[in-house]
This record gives sequence, structure tokens and C-alpha cells, in this order.
Amino acid sequence: MKILQLISSGGFYGAESVLVNLSTELERIGHHSVVGVFENSANRNTEVADRAAARGLRVVRIACRGQMDWGAVRQVRRAVEAEGIDLVHTHGYKADFYALLSRRRTAIPMLATCHNWPGRSWLMRAYGRLDRYLLRYFDGVAAVSKSVADQLVKAGVRKDLRLIPNGVALVPVEGVPDRVGEFRRPDRVIIGSVGRLSPEKGIAFLIEAAGKVCAEFANVLFVHVGDGPLRKNLENQVQELGIDQKFVFAGERKDLAQVYPSFDIFVLPSLTEGMPMALLEAMAAGIPVVATTVGAVPEIIGDSGSTLVAPGDPGALAAGIRGLLLDKARRQEAGVQARIRVENRFSASAMATQYVDLYQHILLRRRTRNEATTFPRSARRDAV
Repeated sequence: MKILQLISSGGFYGAESVLVNLSTELERIGHHSVVGVFENSANRNTEVADRAAARGLRVVRIACRGQMDWGAVRQVRRAVEAEGIDLVHTHGYKADFYALLSRRRTAIPMLATCHNWPGRSWLMRAYGRLDRYLLRYFDGVAAVSKSVADQLVKAGVRKDLRLIPNGVALVPVEGVPDRVGEFRRPDRVIIGSVGRLSPEKGIAFLIEAAGKVCAEFANVLFVHVGDGPLRKNLENQVQELGIDQKFVFAGERKDLAQVYPSFDIFVLPSLTEGMPMALLEAMAAGIPVVATTVGAVPEIIGDSGSTLVAPGDPGALAAGIRGLLLDKARRQEAGVQARIRVENRFSASAMATQYVDLYQHILLRRRTRNEATTFPRSARRDAV
């Protein structure tokens, strides 16, 4: 099979990581992906295209000017025809919208993966409602978590809706270079977090929790990897709490596979999530976790021994971190069990296998439908 993986991206986050991991695994097992990335004039971020190309994947860049560009629609159609695409797989509301417009002439089968609708602004809520409506017209829809699937069912999306968890590439943990070595000291415990500095990620609550933890433990350092619109506000919050020597904003990093093993504890303080890739990546690196009970997080954590707390509760976050700091043996065992759980249930290989099954199902159903539509006509001709 040859799949067009279509995305409009503002950075390299969860959906982008899923797309690259999935495309890489598909190539490994004998299928092919073409990565289609919209080059948006308003926010020209094509990091996902660069990373896909670095993996040796075929990349098609689609120029897009404004929110409605018929030229971009024609480019999607041309990519489908020129690349010999069997099925279009979209990731995100903009890719969903343009894919459906392009199908008016290509009649290509289409699958959408719904990664969640994280924004809380009225505009993002409006996009979410539009997307849930558009998804009714796809040949199949994959939800990354049960909470996302429940939202889709409530919105009337039921046709071939499948729950397919995100998967991460499993890399060796031993011998990985320390990428936050500039913060490392023999007696220091590094508590890490990774994510966009935006409201739904709950970093303000983590900072408040950090203030409580730092008052009790002198040997801790909090390191956050990622950037975003709230950075200045969050830096001010750190200074107001007097922990600016204990909480470091490390900015964007492209070597996250090497960053995670540098952490002793990983914290996910999110207020909303689908199936967070940062959590899966940290667990795959063998890091014990303190995370909030949002989206698919409880399902991911399972019985691995890591800690779940209520969202928006800095006291609970602090208590969860404190518990791991006080018990090194528990911390080490939780890290081992976290790695095992991801290996068994949330690998990129397992994700790709499930998508291949769904691709084949959609293509077979489309082929059967076409044959059923054409057969009576040929039968009538034979009878004449």
C-alpha cells in the first residue's frame, strides 16, 4: 500500500511524532508513506517535513495561503495522482478539511486520526466542532484514546471508528548520552517535564508544586523542555516564588530521545490530553512518572507503579513527587515497569500493525462496494 500522510503543523508535537513514527514503521514492514505537509504562509513551520526527510521518507510540501486556498486543494489532488496513492490518512482538522475538498474529484479512500482538540479558546472550540462534523464523511476514523472516541461517538461519528493508541519508537536506554548534563551534579535529582508552554499543559501548577518541593528538598532541580506563548508569564511565576535557581526553562530541543534518560522523575501536569506522546516517550526511557488523570493517561500508566494525581492540584503534584523522592527503590522499580508497559502495549510497531489492518479494511470495503455497484450493469449487458 501507498499512503499519503497529510498534516498541517505549527511545530513538532504529539501528532507530528505519531505521523513520523507510523510512517517509519510502515516502511519497515513493506508499505510506503508519502508525508504531505502544508507550508502555511501565516505560520510556516515544516519541522515535521524536515524530520520525516531525515528518516528517509518521501515528503511533499503543499503551499497554502490563508484558511481557504483552492490551490492547496489542487496540490493535494496532484499528489494523490502523481504518487499513486491508495489511501489518504489525515492528522488534524486542517488536513481533514483539505482532504475532503480534494476528494470531490479523486474519490480516494480516506482515514482520519483524531489526536484531540487541546485549545480552550473559542476559535479552537469552533474548529473542534467543525472537525467532528467533517469526520462523519471519512471512510474511517481512528481515535487515540477512549476519551477522544467518546467525544466522537457523541458527535455522531460511528462509521469504522477504532481506538488505536499512539506508539513510540523503542530505543536502547543504556549508553544514551546525557543531554541535560549541564544541570547534572552527583547529588542532584532532576525532575523533568516536556511540552508546549500553553494553558492546557498545566505548567503553572507544576511551578507551584515545585515551590513546595524545593522548600523541603535542597538537592532537586526542575527542568522543563519546550517553549510557547506562556513562557514569560511562567518565568515571572518562578521568580515570584523564589525558585529561579531551581526551575530551568531549557527551551525547544530536537534530541528528546537523549533528553528523557537524563531525568530522574518525569512530571505531566496537563489539564487536558488525548494520548500524550511525551508521557509515552518518558516511560519508554524508563523514567518513573507523576501525571494527572486526564485523557488516556490512566490507561497508559496502568499498574506500572507510577503516580496519578488530579489535574489542577499543585498540592497533589507535590505529594506525588515527594513520594518518589523519598523512596529511591520505588523510583527505580517504577521506571523499569514503565518501560515494560510501553514495550508491551504502546510501541510504534503495535500502532503500525493496527493501522495496516484498518487501511486494508477500508480499501477492501471500498473495492467490494465498487464491485457491487458495477456488477448489475455488466450482468445486464451479458444477458442481452
